[in-house]
Amino acid sequence: MDSRPLDALRQPAYTGENRCLPCTVVNVAIAAVLAVAAGRHNRAFGLLVAAVAAVLVWLRGYLVPGTPELTKRYLPRRVLRWFGKDPLATVSVDPERGFSDPEELERTLLDVGALEETPDGRDLRLTDGFAEQWTAAMADVDPATVEERLATALDCDAENLQSRGEGTALLDEFRPVAQWPSDAALVADVAAAGLLRDRLDGWDDLPTAQRTVFLNGLRLFAEACPGGEAVETSSEVVESCCSQMDVFVVRCADSGQHLLEQPVE
Repeated sequence: MDSRPLDALRQPAYTGENRCLPCTVVNVAIAAVLAVAAGRHNRAFGLLVAAVAAVLVWLRGYLVPGTPELTKRYLPRRVLRWFGKDPLATVSVDPERGFSDPEELERTLLDVGALEETPDGRDLRLTDGFAEQWTAAMADVDPATVEERLATALDCDAENLQSRGEGTALLDEFRPVAQWPSDAALVADVAAAGLLRDRLDGWDDLPTAQRTVFLNGLRLFAEACPGGEAVETSSEVVESCCSQMDVFVVRCADSGQHLLEQPVE
């Protein structure tokens, strides 16, 4: 029997020892649904669909094009752990210590694969994988429920989130403990909180203020705004009734919404 037609279909990168078990399970489930749907009208056709799908999964490792990348991006890490395919490091955090030290915060974000050094070793940036996941997660956030979701992510009362001009502040007995300069910043933090929760053992035990430190620190490296809008940075002078302050700003290039306002000493 000539095996050349089958060889053309094989994908060694995703079969044999390289087979991604979560991908296989997901695709077998999809194939089963398709076969059942087809079999409702014609049993023989349903069996044919099942057979063809099984052969494709066996030869290629997957049925739906792009499955390996889709699985990495969208399949929950708790599911990946069932198959021993957790692609990211998990770091334990101590709720009692806190993260007031920027260097310690950056080391933690490096350890969990959110940040990496730039090629020249002089700075840090988001890893490609985290940046893609963050952008995708932002697209799933409904602006209408963003404050409610942020309160859940921070384990605080939504009533403590109050509008302050164009931004939002988190109050603790009328004292602001965290601030967001725009709705875009709220969306970015809701999306980032879900990603960090998967990567940091002990996230659920962190006090609200410490969670905001993580999220604020991550926004410093943001490469995209909600909707995929590019970001730009600049330095500005912010004035109040009795003082002025130099501020490093990360903003959305088109809308002008600020993702971050970081005082510069």
